[in-house]
Amino acid sequence: HVLLSMLTHVKLALVEAWPDIAAPMMENSRFWAFYIAIFMLVCNMALLNVVTGVICEKVMDIAHQQPPRSVEERLEATREFEKELWRLYELADQDYDGWVTEEEYLQLLKTREMQMLLQDAGVGLPLHQWDTLLLLDKDGNGSLSFEEFSEGIMRQRGTRSDHLSQSLQYDLAERTNQILVGATRMEQGARTAVRRSLRRAKC
Repeated sequence: HVLLSMLTHVKLALVEAWPDIAAPMMENSRFWAFYIAIFMLVCNMALLNVVTGVICEKVMDIAHQQPPRSVEERLEATREFEKELWRLYELADQDYDGWVTEEEYLQLLKTREMQMLLQDAGVGLPLHQWDTLLLLDKDGNGSLSFEEFSEGIMRQRGTRSDHLSQSLQYDLAERTNQILVGATRMEQGARTAVRRSLRRAKC
């Protein structure tokens, strides 16, 4: 009876065939008419509030992600963003050599300032640190110049809500890295083969 009662209340909350449910109850007692009316009113108001809240949240997110109204404002926002990136990059470059190592970069990502900046820009970086480095470190030398750092972060803007774009960028970076490694090995193999051929020719 308890499970049947719960199922009946769920159907009433979802307004599913509620007249068929309410009719026998009202024949038993008029009290059930007030109970059903109040129950359905409260449930529908609660559902409406939830739906309204979700819609408002999505609208706020979309409005926050929309670009500035004019090209000038967009360029100004980009310049301000790059200035803040440069300030944080300088803080991360502890040895002042113009490069940020893997350790320095990972320490930078843990700072609250960097996390807030990425959140405001809608940047959603991969959870695994090596995936993050693969997306930003173009030449694969294990260090990031400011150009690599800035361009990589700018490419990731908006990926917090668009994970497909990030996945495509990661796949592209991974394939590019594999191609470069393969090309390097082929070049080394070709040079070795040429040297062997020259040695044999001299002999």
